[in-house]
Amino acid sequence: MRTINRIIVHHTASPDSWTLENIDQSHRDRGYSGVGYHFVVESSGLIRLGRPVVAVGAHAKGANRDSIGVCLVGAFHTKDAAVPSTQWAAAVSLVRDLMRQWSLTVDQVVGHCETKATLCPGFDPADFRAALENVPIG
Repeated sequence: MRTINRIIVHHTASPDSWTLENIDQSHRDRGYSGVGYHFVVESSGLIRLGRPVVAVGAHAKGANRDSIGVCLVGAFHTKDAAVPSTQWAAAVSLVRDLMRQWSLTVDQVVGHCETKATLCPGFDPADFRAALENVPIG
């Protein structure tokens, strides 16, 4: 089993109608072996398993070896874009569960923009961490 030291949160910067299958094809078209994220949260809030967690992801160059990639479908980097509340709640719940499973703290959850210069995940990672702190540990 590989060591997990962080969770990296992304967005697809795509239409919110995209699904795991669209992402998988997009990544294959770019030369990857398939979807690079471990989990995809579709705009409806449906959580889909992408790459198995035991496998190194292909979601944040230079930061894949010790991380889990969680991606929200949609483009949240524009001024008027916001993550739908159902999708946000699903992503927070998923990441909270992953934190518990891997004994991670809120500080070990980062946005892709905190690993390299990018607009991803399109929202402030500090807002996501604040939401995680407000979810009770089950």
